[in-house]
Amino acid sequence: MVLRNRRILYAIFVIIFFLSAGPLVLYTAGFRYDFQYNRIVETGSIVIKSYPEGADVFINGKKYSKTSPCIINTILPGKINLLVSKKGYHDWKKTVKIRPRITTFEENIKLYADTKSVNIIQNTITKYWFNEKQDKFAYLTKDNQLRIFNTLNKKDVLIANTKNKPFYDFKWSLHDDQFIFGRKNKNSIEYFIIDANRLERIFPLSSVVNLKIDNAQWDPADKNSIYALSNKKLYRIPYLLKTYRLIAQGKIKKYLIQKDHIILIKESEDNQYSLSLISARDQNTIHLIPFVDISKDDSIVDTHSNKIALYNANASRLTIIDPSIKKTAISDPVEKIRSEEHTSELQSH
Repeated sequence: MVLRNRRILYAIFVIIFFLSAGPLVLYTAGFRYDFQYNRIVETGSIVIKSYPEGADVFINGKKYSKTSPCIINTILPGKINLLVSKKGYHDWKKTVKIRPRITTFEENIKLYADTKSVNIIQNTITKYWFNEKQDKFAYLTKDNQLRIFNTLNKKDVLIANTKNKPFYDFKWSLHDDQFIFGRKNKNSIEYFIIDANRLERIFPLSSVVNLKIDNAQWDPADKNSIYALSNKKLYRIPYLLKTYRLIAQGKIKKYLIQKDHIILIKESEDNQYSLSLISARDQNTIHLIPFVDISKDDSIVDTHSNKIALYNANASRLTIIDPSIKKTAISDPVEKIRSEEHTSELQSH
């Protein structure tokens, strides 16, 4: 090859080098050409972790070469459609915004098994209640049977037949697998306490208190005590000790036991209603909550906090009360919403 041709070839390589050096440097630094906007942009990245691992990852419909967990770099900025998919599980989808020079993290992707529903109860269920551990539930059948189903060993046990003595109430304990249920017997309510792990041991409350009791509720501070109304008075019943104590008297129409206090709705002699509060630490003092307009249609809803909630289904009114401040009543009228929706929404919080 003559010297002239060598020089020409050398010059061509030099030109090619300088033309490609810039794009190579930009490419290595994470820059890409955006054909949608016809410009060079700086890319971002995303970290993906799923449970379980080993899921396929798709970005805008294109499958990535690696499965989760993984890091995908050099993604053009903007919104992307992220899909995480694994056989035997439901797909996980999300629109994710990618920003230049920023790593986006999607590390808590939970994939749920794609399983078909299985009918575990053959009876027609009218009501049901799960325990705190969610491994057992009690249910009432259309045939007036109260039963317990164990989700671990699939054991289904009859607790009581409520045909001749109609079912009245059921409540799981907050502490363990004990439950209390009641059924109507003529002009009174029969209450029984049973341990779901020892169903043969039935504890009738009539053996403890010689009172006609109603609206029994578990004591959140003591697994062996309950509260109940009798003759419109509130009693605390440590049933293993076979004793009881008067907590509040008067015409108590409704009450609710919460973690730190007891809420009472009382009726006066002139048919007026008031709201009172008893502290769990000092049950000898009843605090009257002022500035609250109470009616017979108000029901107490558990807020799982120090606040008090009253719901009036007839007026579609929800009232939130903070006992820690003087003027506490905050009335929030809600229109055209059924009472079931209000109650379930508040209870879920």
